Amino acid sequence: MEKRIVIIGAGVAGNNVLLFLLENRKDEKITVLKKEEIAYFSTCGIMYPLQEVHGLTLKNLVLKEAKAYVDQGVDFRTSIEVTGINLDENSIDAGGEKLNYDVLVIATGKKPFIPEISGTELEGVCTISNEIDAELTEKAIKDEKKKNAVVIGGGMIGLGAAIALLNKNKKVTVIEKNSHLMPAILDPDMSALVKDRLEEIGIKFIIDKPATSINGNGKVEGVTAVDEEIQADIAILTAGVSPNVDLARNAGVDIGELGGIVTGPGLHVKRNGKYLSNVYAAGDCIEIIDGVTNRSMLCQMGSAGAAEAKVVADNTLGGSSVFEPCFAPTSIPVAGLNIATVGITSSKAAEYGIQVIEGKATKIARSGYFPGVKNITLKMLFDTTGRLVGAQAISGEPVAERMNTLMYAIKNGMNAKEMLYMPRVFDASVALLVDVTINAITDALKKM
Repeated sequence: MEKRIVIIGAGVAGNNVLLFLLENRKDEKITVLKKEEIAYFSTCGIMYPLQEVHGLTLKNLVLKEAKAYVDQGVDFRTSIEVTGINLDENSIDAGGEKLNYDVLVIATGKKPFIPEISGTELEGVCTISNEIDAELTEKAIKDEKKKNAVVIGGGMIGLGAAIALLNKNKKVTVIEKNSHLMPAILDPDMSALVKDRLEEIGIKFIIDKPATSINGNGKVEGVTAVDEEIQADIAILTAGVSPNVDLARNAGVDIGELGGIVTGPGLHVKRNGKYLSNVYAAGDCIEIIDGVTNRSMLCQMGSAGAAEAKVVADNTLGGSSVFEPCFAPTSIPVAGLNIATVGITSSKAAEYGIQVIEGKATKIARSGYFPGVKNITLKMLFDTTGRLVGAQAISGEPVAERMNTLMYAIKNGMNAKEMLYMPRVFDASVALLVDVTINAITDALKKM
């Protein structure tokens, strides 16, 4: 008898579960249910069309239409909403139909966090979460009648939106309630480098104050941040995202302290504290384990979702794969700067009682005889035993691969001296003989 696999959601996680299943399936019947119209849309790439990078449009982000999957024998349904899961009957309700499953995969993603302030319903208020949001936001950004914009939230998405607005000659103000920009991934001193760059190109900031209201009569006319009011025709809400777990919660699936679906090593879900052997979850809707703190975390990145998907697909087909603790490697371009981080920040370390020793250095990223060489600033965080627990890099040069290397150093528990004396590949076109990593480690060792 064929195994019936049902996947709810088709973002990065859901699509990659499907792709991995298709590579290895035998006689399984696979059904995928997606609320939106497009089968596979690259939400990770939304900022590139909004910023008009390389002439990209939102249409370029359509990776697959449903027909591509249907032609491979998949029952792929778009524009359909799942309204209920019955864990006792192994069934779901979708579009007025009851579907039975042998294995269920919940990949319902995330949803934008809407702050509890007045005016969020006004015309001109936008969010950036999926293809539908992106189209509405793009329309607002391109509206030449709109001259003033406020972005509420100074994280990765918010800063990307601010640049997109600036590129369309809007007057842009970013409101960030925390003491510095990108607080989830950067320490204040590293964040300051980003803020300086964005102020140079004309973006204004209100820091350490929350937005307290969006004002207007039917449409956005301004935004108030405590005691400051900013004129605005557009207000883009980028104050974070939340796991989309309503469907799972209503079914009785356990939800964790951070609001995500609780998962085990094999990414099974729990009900009343007990794992369900035939129900998995993956992607932005789940909680996983932080590799540094060993506590629950939300890692709402496409790279994590794709890795989780491989674990789910293997286990669905009878494997015994485990999703290992995550170190949240992150990379993002912002106004000509490449930002990459891994592990924990100083504030996260303090939250969990981890005392850190900082090492920091700035120097050219590669040999100076190459034209156009730019600086790189690297900050590394070590615990009191000398073990690496986090790193942050900012440069006009590529930095992502350095974070991949440092991620493995964290994962393997390497300490500062081991890293200092470890031979490295040297290529003058991409690094110095004595790389900035060595200088940052040396700086930290002086303080140990």
